[in-house]
Order: sequence, then C-alpha cells, then structure tokens
Amino acid sequence: MAYKKIEVENSVLKNKVHYLTNDYKTRNSKYKNHNGIDLIGKNYAKDYIIAYDSGTVVKKGYDSSRGYNVAIEHNGYQTLYYHMKKDSILVSVGEKVTKGQVIGYMGSSGNTTGAHLHFGVQKDGKYVDPLPYLQKKINDDNNENVYIVKKGDNLTKIAKMYNTTYQVLADYNNIKNPNLITVGQKIKIPNEKTNFINYVVKSGDNLTKIAKKYNTDWKTIYNDNKDIIGDNPNLIKANQILKIRNS
Repeated sequence: MAYKKIEVENSVLKNKVHYLTNDYKTRNSKYKNHNGIDLIGKNYAKDYIIAYDSGTVVKKGYDSSRGYNVAIEHNGYQTLYYHMKKDSILVSVGEKVTKGQVIGYMGSSGNTTGAHLHFGVQKDGKYVDPLPYLQKKINDDNNENVYIVKKGDNLTKIAKMYNTTYQVLADYNNIKNPNLITVGQKIKIPNEKTNFINYVVKSGDNLTKIAKKYNTDWKTIYNDNKDIIGDNPNLIKANQILKIRNS
C-alpha cells in the first residue's frame, strides 16, 4: 500500500520522516470519527516516538482500544500518543519533558491491525485535527518561535519570513558567522513576549552605530536592566550588554 509522505515542521517520530496512513475523521467507513491521525516512519517502518513539544506527562496507561498510551499537557492543549509498544514507555506521570525527547516506541498494542502511532490533539477538551499542528511553527518554553533550518535556507531568508533582520537573528541566537547555519539547526525568533534582544558591545561601538545596524533609534536602546541609557550615546563600554527592542 502506498502511504502519503507529509512535510512537517514539528516531528513526533525520531527519524523526522512521517507517512500518513489514516486521516483525521476519515479513516474508513467503520471509523468515521477517527479522532487523530495514524503515522509510520521512514520506509513504512516502526520508529521511536518523541514529544511534540515541551510539557508535562498527565497520563500513562493501557486500555483495549488505545493500547499503551501517553498524554502530555502543553500550554492550552494536550498531545496524545496511542498503540505504543509494551514496556517501551520511558516517561512517568508528572514528569516534565522537552520537545523532541524520546517517550517510547511505536507498537501495535490495543485495537489496531498493525504497528503505527495514532497521534491526537485535544484543545479545550475537544479533539482537533493534529495535522496542522505538525505542519505549523510552534513556540518553545520561552514563548519564542522556533524555526528549523531546511536545505537552501540562510538567515536573510529566514529573517524575511518573520519581518526582522539577519543581524537580529544572529545576535539573538549567538551565531558568530551568519553564513554558517546547518540543516536541522533551531533558530529562535523573538516575538512580542521576548521583544528585547541582547547585544554585547564590541570595541569601537557607539549607540548610533548599533542603532543603525538594527534600523532603530539609539534612544530606544536599554542597558541590561532595561533602563534607558541616558542622553549621552557615548557612555557605553566594551562587553556591556545592551537590550535592543525588536520592532
């Protein structure tokens, strides 16, 4: 059987390749209300299951329908992982997990005809289509957008997606050479909740020069306590940390 390979921004399988075997709500005539999506790994193989995003494990158990399963609470929604292999679950209820952490192995426990991961999402206690969650950019623990570098990307291209500059991204991610980013690298994007970036003053800097680099006014640059520098733009020194508003 030919399954549909899907492009994902966020993985729930360790090898990052996802094949969709059954859609949300439309599995077949018997399961018209399929409340998740069914996935297998590269070459239609079994794979390690990883946490979709950082959160807290709120359920770990077994029943005849879902088999061995795990539920993780995130910020306002839950992700669900069904049909895991017996004795493969590596997390416990109450445990805090990080995005990408291995939580177990794909299996065929419960009501299933073959090994796969049934991945579900509940928001406000109701099931929703999980596929858009896999295909959208999500926030990390610090409410920063995280972009995963793909082949052909560069910082300028990524910056344009988020209406910012490559200099902002380089400084925010402590990237010394903005031309050297690698496929799979995580790039954090400042947003309205993390709208200050840190800039370490270099020898020869002045506020006018720094402000020009970030297309802002030097009077909007703050010291490390987020206090305005003052009326003299020359009163900065090498290795001082400045806060620059990401507009």
